Amino acid sequence: MTLKLRLNILITILLLLITLMGAVFTVKNARKNVQAEVSSTATLALHMLDAEILGLKTINPEELLQRDSLFHLHGLKNLRHLKIDFYNSAGYLQDSNRVESNIKKDKPPSWFINSMGSVTTELSITKRPVFSGNKLVGNLVITPDISYEVIE
Repeated sequence: MTLKLRLNILITILLLLITLMGAVFTVKNARKNVQAEVSSTATLALHMLDAEILGLKTINPEELLQRDSLFHLHGLKNLRHLKIDFYNSAGYLQDSNRVESNIKKDKPPSWFINSMGSVTTELSITKRPVFSGNKLVGNLVITPDISYEVIE
């Protein structure tokens, strides 16, 4: 094996290692950034929804049941990082901020989606019971959704 061939092989291997290390660093950095962004969005949404839940406690339960939507979650359809659902006391979905037509069809490579998937397991689903007086009206379920951020 000539010296020139050995140098070419060595340089190629070094370039592959540097490229691989760069890809690993990029994915780790992206995971950390996605987790921070989803977490901050969840915290803000929870504070707003908790304030709304406190306001509902003083309203008559029968009056609440007459309303079409307690939280008007469909108005939050542009909130990309969270799926917010309201289930009534019987467990049926009453309202949601998720509209299927808003989900982008372009997806990144599957290896990237799989490497980012563990971010979801690190973020927890939050449930908030909604009471009016002492009567349970339903539950708000806030689920982290990283799909938009991964696609972006």
